[in-house]
Amino acid sequence: MLKKVKKTIEKYQMLSNGDRVVVGVSGGPDSVALFHLLWTLRDEYSLSLLIAHLNHQFRGQSAKKDADFVKNMAENFGVSCTVKTMDVRAMSRSLKMTEEEAGRKARYDMYEEVAYQERADRIAVGHHKDDQAETVLLNLIRGAGMEGLGGMDPVRNNKIIRPLLLVSKKEIVDYCEIHGLESRIDETNLQTDYHRNKIRLELIPLLEKEYNPKICDAMSRTAKIMQEENNFLHELTKQKCEDMIEWEEGAQLICLNLLTKEGKALQRRILREAVRLYKGDVYHVRFQHIEETLQIALEGKPGQQKTLPGGIVAVKEYDKLRLHRKEAIVKEEVCPVKLNVPGKTSVPWCEWLFLTKAGKDMDTAPKNEGEKNVLLAADKVEFPLWVRTQQEGDRIALPQGKGRKKVKDVFIDRKVPKRMRRKIPLVVDSAGRVVWIPEYRSCGDCRPDEETTGWLWVKMEKRETGRNHDA
Repeated sequence: MLKKVKKTIEKYQMLSNGDRVVVGVSGGPDSVALFHLLWTLRDEYSLSLLIAHLNHQFRGQSAKKDADFVKNMAENFGVSCTVKTMDVRAMSRSLKMTEEEAGRKARYDMYEEVAYQERADRIAVGHHKDDQAETVLLNLIRGAGMEGLGGMDPVRNNKIIRPLLLVSKKEIVDYCEIHGLESRIDETNLQTDYHRNKIRLELIPLLEKEYNPKICDAMSRTAKIMQEENNFLHELTKQKCEDMIEWEEGAQLICLNLLTKEGKALQRRILREAVRLYKGDVYHVRFQHIEETLQIALEGKPGQQKTLPGGIVAVKEYDKLRLHRKEAIVKEEVCPVKLNVPGKTSVPWCEWLFLTKAGKDMDTAPKNEGEKNVLLAADKVEFPLWVRTQQEGDRIALPQGKGRKKVKDVFIDRKVPKRMRRKIPLVVDSAGRVVWIPEYRSCGDCRPDEETTGWLWVKMEKRETGRNHDA
């Protein structure tokens, strides 16, 4: 078995010369064998070994005896040992996890903590081929995709290593007997209260007897194939994400024009990877969450949204899907700002500076009208003018007496996302009439004509940060 484990270590580059390794030891035969194997290889790799043990407080005095056993083992081998006690049942209730999930999280959190404190390079855990088979079957029953059917990776995050992943439980038990290694038995592993235990104690024996006597080998082979294919697709997905994801003010924007060009399988992967990049993980993000979000992205109307686990909100914005945290959207209260005519006015709640000029003779009026400046008939507006944001019911007059249009509909026609509309300044007169929506439309009733007796020119330009431009 030592040769097989060493081959696994070399194949997956699990260890480097001089590594400090935290070994997770529960006291069971798997973790005891793992520690002994690494101890045997310590000189070959110049390893420094440390032991970490977590008492989950599931089994009272029996769990305490496990901890004492691990401490004694560490003392016998002359290695440092960290033992931590946690109320995992209380943790599961607090985090709304199953006890299995909470126990796993508690263990890995502890291992990471010890590794950080001890400046360790690797964390070694004792999962073996039978554990891999259980994981694949458990994920298959849950309806997992390729990633779930890949089971456990031999190396995760370039830190957590599983040197026993290609050896069977029987090989481990035989190894312990040959080397006279004592171990502890966790009686909860013999109970069928947990799904994983039921698979180990009931389903796998049934499959071995009735369908395939080497079912664990078959599941391990399936996991290997799925891992390799999943890794290939994951790299492809990361490349696609680089092309279609951009970041803005703490939010993530996914280009839907590019997303629609991909097949359904890649679309799901891209969206899942986007959530992972934004949230940091995809914990509790299920297939249905991705499927419903994808449907909104590809078929939904602008403004439709889906809340994902972890307080992430996905919102359809015309040609973008925006991911943000719930608390990220805060309605800003802004005060109207009076325009200096003529002169300059800085609007503190936006990035724009407004410049105005006025005159009587139309021949002297500026001619270079564009999206960021407008020429209005001074005698057709009621002074003073103000800059404010959109309000409910705002309308703007169309040219040639063609009626009035809701400002909201102007933004919808131009596909302006709802979150951006609240930042767009409107120029209104003292009668409350919208006379200009910069970059979008000016008031048809306020345009100069042959009877105009005075002109007003308004220009909007980017404000220089840190300077006060008020005249």
